[in-house]
Amino acid sequence: MDPAFAPAWAALSPSYGALAYWGHVRPIEVVPKSIAAARKAIELDETLADGHCWLGAATAYVYRDWAAAETEVKRAIELNPSSADAHETHGKVLVSLRRTTEAMEQFRIARGLDPFPPIRSALVALCFLVSGRYQEAADQHKREIEIAPDFFITRWAYWRVLHRQGRSAEALSECKRSYGILNDTEVLQALEQGEQQSGYAGAMKAAAQTLEKRARTKYVAGNEVARLCAFAGENARAVEWLETAHKDGDPRLHLLWAEPDWEPLYGNPRFQNLLRKLGFPSVEKSAAWSGQGR
Repeated sequence: MDPAFAPAWAALSPSYGALAYWGHVRPIEVVPKSIAAARKAIELDETLADGHCWLGAATAYVYRDWAAAETEVKRAIELNPSSADAHETHGKVLVSLRRTTEAMEQFRIARGLDPFPPIRSALVALCFLVSGRYQEAADQHKREIEIAPDFFITRWAYWRVLHRQGRSAEALSECKRSYGILNDTEVLQALEQGEQQSGYAGAMKAAAQTLEKRARTKYVAGNEVARLCAFAGENARAVEWLETAHKDGDPRLHLLWAEPDWEPLYGNPRFQNLLRKLGFPSVEKSAAWSGQGR
C-alpha cells in the first residue's frame, strides 16, 4: 500500500529471517530478501532503529562480520534505547562470540523492556549454558516451563542442558516433548524405537537417520541433524551435516563456536576449518564447558 513506509520494510526483514532460522525453508532462498528489506528500510529512513537492528542480525548470521554486526546493533540502540529487539540482537551477537557477561546484560535489558515473550528468559539461560553454568541454565528453563509449558524453544533448549549434565533419561523426555510440540510423529517414533534398541544414544541416532532420509526429498536444517548425530556419538557425520548447513546458509551456525553441544567435534580438522570460515576468534573449545555446574 505504501512502498515508502520504512517500518514495514524493517518488519519484513525478520519475517524472512525467521523462515530461514527455524528451518522452514532453505536459507539461501530467503536470506537475500531479508537483507534487502533491512537495507531498504535504512535507505528510506536512516534514523529507523529497526532497520539497523535487523541489518545487524543479517550481518552476523549471513556474512559473519561480527564487528560490522555489532556496529549496526549499537546504532539501533543509540537511535532507540527502548528497543527490546535491538538489545536482544546485540546480546545474540555477543553470545556468539562467548562474551557472555555483556550478552547477559543485553538480554536482561531486553527482558526488562519486554518481559512477556518467553524467548527473553530462554536467552538468559543460553548465557548460562555457554558459560558452563548448567544447573543455573536448567533452573532458568524450569521456571520458563512453568509459565509456558508448550513453548518449543524452551523445551528444545532444556533438552540440551540436560544432555550436558549427563541426565540422559530426562534429556530424552525433553527431546520427545520438543518434537511432540512440533507434531513430528515420525521423529517421535524413531526416538522411541531407538531408545528401545540402544538407549539414549540409539534414540539420537535413529532420529538423525529419520531426518537424513527426509532430507532426500525436502529441506531439513543441517544443524538439526548434526546435533542429533553429535549426541549419538556420530561425530564425523555431525561435521558433514554442519558443512551442509554452511552451504545452505543456515543462520543458526552463528552459535557454532559458543554452544557446548559441539565440544566432541573440536578435534576434527574439518570442524576447525568450518569455525575459521565463520570468522570466529579462535578454533579452541571453551574451558568453561568442562566440569562446571553439573
